[in-house]
Amino acid sequence: MYFVEQMTQNEIADVLGVGRVTIVRMLAEARARNEVKITIESELLEIVRLERALEKTFGLQQALVAPLSDPNADPVPAIAAKTGMFLSDAMKSGMRVGVGWGVTLFHTLPFISAKSLADFSVISLLGGVGVARRV
Repeated sequence: MYFVEQMTQNEIADVLGVGRVTIVRMLAEARARNEVKITIESELLEIVRLERALEKTFGLQQALVAPLSDPNADPVPAIAAKTGMFLSDAMKSGMRVGVGWGVTLFHTLPFISAKSLADFSVISLLGGVGVARRV
């Protein structure tokens, strides 16, 4: 966050819910242990910049951009993988999640990590429950 996203120590402290002094100490310890090495692939840096620009422009809490190695490739697998990882982290006990259906969502399912959540519901936003089929 500090090196890649150029966030201030105060901003990082707010995001992580700790004091700025803790962030200063963590950064100093990481430097002392030679854990900080900055090498950023230009494509990765561009993805991070694009995510931050989307967040700022649209007032989003978080934006995710799925990398695509070939501009002519089908974007569905990359979007599905990124979405599945996001959902795996975002799903919490007590949540109600409404879903539609489509090719991308279908391909997202293998990337969602299985976990046991109390009082968690998935609700169809299509008005009825149909049979899943490959498209």
